[in-house]
Amino acid sequence: MTAVKKLYNYPAHGVRVFDRVLKEQAALGRSLLSLSKGYFLGSGVSFRFLFSDAPPSVQYELTYFYGRRREDSDPVFQSWHVSTVLRMRAWWIPIGYFYLLQKTVLGENQARCVECAGVFDVEEMIAHGSYYVCARCKPAFIQRLTEGGLVGDDLRAV
Repeated sequence: MTAVKKLYNYPAHGVRVFDRVLKEQAALGRSLLSLSKGYFLGSGVSFRFLFSDAPPSVQYELTYFYGRRREDSDPVFQSWHVSTVLRMRAWWIPIGYFYLLQKTVLGENQARCVECAGVFDVEEMIAHGSYYVCARCKPAFIQRLTEGGLVGDDLRAV
């Protein structure tokens, strides 16, 4: 495992620092295990990264929003999974949140279930148009279709 600490000045700078560190470590064949923050008097705010020596199998993105904490199911996150939420502060007053988002990198014969967002082999799933459904979610999916319910992106838009 490898630990990295990097300082940043403001949220947009923190996102750029995050992207740069992830690219540097991916080039060395390391994947992100965890991300946390540290506050240091006189030196500002830092991210603390922990990397494993395994190649990356998950895609990460860091974003931030000022104000209230958003729900993990908020439409702004689209198909991303919220992995970690870190509070932003100015003079110890909460002003917003960083969100570490992750998306599993799909293999050649893999797809994401439209119901549970799990990743499975295509041979183990049923296809409905451009959507795939895993065996566990199939009964609920078929029930919703028979009742005239919405599917996939149509369901998320509501």
